[in-house]
Amino acid sequence: MKINPTEILKFHGGNKKYTLPKENELEFRSLDLSISKKRYILLVQVGKEGWDCPSLTGVILSQKGDSPQNMVLQTSCRCLRQVDKGKEETALIWLNKDNADTLNKQLKQEQNSSIDELNSTKRIGKAEMVERHSRMEYLQLPKVEFYQMKVTYQSIDEEETANTKAKLKAIIKKMEDYKASALISTSEISNIDTGTIDIINETGIAFANYNQWLFEISRQSFGLISETQLHQYDAELNEIFETVSFEKDGNRFFNELYDLHYIQSKIRVAFSIKRELQTDTEVIPNKRNY
Repeated sequence: MKINPTEILKFHGGNKKYTLPKENELEFRSLDLSISKKRYILLVQVGKEGWDCPSLTGVILSQKGDSPQNMVLQTSCRCLRQVDKGKEETALIWLNKDNADTLNKQLKQEQNSSIDELNSTKRIGKAEMVERHSRMEYLQLPKVEFYQMKVTYQSIDEEETANTKAKLKAIIKKMEDYKASALISTSEISNIDTGTIDIINETGIAFANYNQWLFEISRQSFGLISETQLHQYDAELNEIFETVSFEKDGNRFFNELYDLHYIQSKIRVAFSIKRELQTDTEVIPNKRNY
């Protein structure tokens, strides 16, 4: 058909026999952008439910069973969305007889319309505008009092530098404050009162890895603290890691008695400058009719 192959996009949800280049998914998601050069899209089991592509101008359902019966209407209407507001636009839906009959039936049930009615629809001149008139005086509605609040925020730095090393050392000194106490009682069923009570110092089943732990701290900072920055304080961070984890049977586990999320939060705070937030609030009274 003398179609430029670069204008054709093939995309499906996965097929062992016919593999697709990885960039095809990016091309599919970029169809509505001006950079897209694709004009013909061959889709298999995608592009139906949940696909928003206003620039689509045509759909072809050429064979019986091209789409499940309950999806014929949805698939057809993919090219009936307005691209530019107020502009007269056209769309092409190519159907075989079976799919056309299904579409007619669904249009009648859900939209009280038909293919013939859609084909005969034409815009004559500009859309009719209806002027709006206020009914406030007629309804004699009272004015509504409201207050407009203006809040100004001012951040004041209390430190010249983050002093990260000193803050991490302070966390190390207070590690026991972030640890919960746990007791285990052992006794016989026949005489519960004569059991023994032991203190648990470590428990947990989550595997611990130092580098993975640093990655998690960086991820929770939304990338504001890089792993490179964290590694600059390996001496202090490794000491904290050794404290909140324990070794058993050749593997290392996080100690669940420590509040790990709180400790990681304290570590992230150690990389920021301490600031004081001051707010000024101004309230402006007003009245309006609604």
